[in-house]
Amino acid sequence: MIQELNDKYKLSHLIDLIVILFLIALIYSKFLLSVSMILLSVTALYVYYRKPIKFSKHFIPFFSLSLIFVSVLISGINSEDFGVWIDFLRKKLPFLILPFTFYILKDYFAIKYYKYVALFVWLIALSSLIVLFQYLLNYESINKLISRGQSIPTPIDHIKYSIYVAFSGIASMILYYRSSFVFYPKEKIFYLIISVFLFIFIHILAVRSGIAVFYASVFLLGLVFYIKKRKYKSLLLFLAALIVIPFIAYKSIPSLHRKVSYMNYDLNKYLKGEGAQYSDSERIYSYKVGWQLFKENKLLGTGISDLKAECQKKFKTVYGLELDKYPHNQYLYTLAGMGLIGLIFLLLSTVYPLFHFRNNADVIFLVFNCIILVSFLVENTLERSYSTGFYLFFILSGLCFQSKK
Repeated sequence: MIQELNDKYKLSHLIDLIVILFLIALIYSKFLLSVSMILLSVTALYVYYRKPIKFSKHFIPFFSLSLIFVSVLISGINSEDFGVWIDFLRKKLPFLILPFTFYILKDYFAIKYYKYVALFVWLIALSSLIVLFQYLLNYESINKLISRGQSIPTPIDHIKYSIYVAFSGIASMILYYRSSFVFYPKEKIFYLIISVFLFIFIHILAVRSGIAVFYASVFLLGLVFYIKKRKYKSLLLFLAALIVIPFIAYKSIPSLHRKVSYMNYDLNKYLKGEGAQYSDSERIYSYKVGWQLFKENKLLGTGISDLKAECQKKFKTVYGLELDKYPHNQYLYTLAGMGLIGLIFLLLSTVYPLFHFRNNADVIFLVFNCIILVSFLVENTLERSYSTGFYLFFILSGLCFQSKK
């Protein structure tokens, strides 16, 4: 018995170390992200070898995430470029492997879920301080770049990083309101400080995708909360604040003001038919191209391996543009590449976990799902390594927590 407890203690510490590596890698290293995924899966195999587990009904939401891999597999039927299709399958392997990995280790992740969320909040807060410091050191030069459509330098792609910040900002406020502490008794005040800091920082960062995801998630959560509590006067004040605060931020934060000004400039160029080489205009064109490709093959799409080539053709033949871009929208991306069948698989995969625990969904789990589903409207979120790692870690660890509630 003592030896068994000792082994569990050592294993728990090993998982903690791998998770710490995983969360740091989400911000700084694609290579370490892959390494930590492999280490976590090997650990799960070891645990399963020592003591095989039974798969209950709570495995269904874990398994549903594997449908992302299955949809790409099926898309091979309609794909001409076999090599590119195989590469897509390789990139989607985490959706097949990690659900089993986390389910095997669910007892560990269920216990540590809030600690891992808190750790990620701290990591994002610290990295944001570094980003802010570098911005202030190069204030004038970076603001000039923002005026030309560029962004404040961040450890990874600024859009993905802004979504991290949005999640961490809301999660830190939830951690503040929790009655029990996560690490030590007097930590509560720090989450309030972090939430305020990240709220201000996401406006300074001035990445519209992150801001949109943040406000949309806060709006939906606030709406549910105040209606459920029947606090309708408070709801009106809440909605008024959501309108007034962005306006104040626009007027008082130079980076955000410049970003909005550039957005208006970009939009005017698009309306004049001069949007080539402007980021927002290219995004709008990508939406149009994605929709056109879907309408040409509604059931199966272009075939995922042929999507980029077909997008390039549409950009060239319809708009006269030399662009190498996918639709900047996960739903449109899926419709264009894999058709209605692909979209059904995507929705089953990403919505079912929330539906499965709809009667007792944890608030952070709910927030995370909301942020991801909203982010699909402005980004093809699941098509990059960092975003895949971020999504799978927090959705699966959240499922571990939910399945043990």
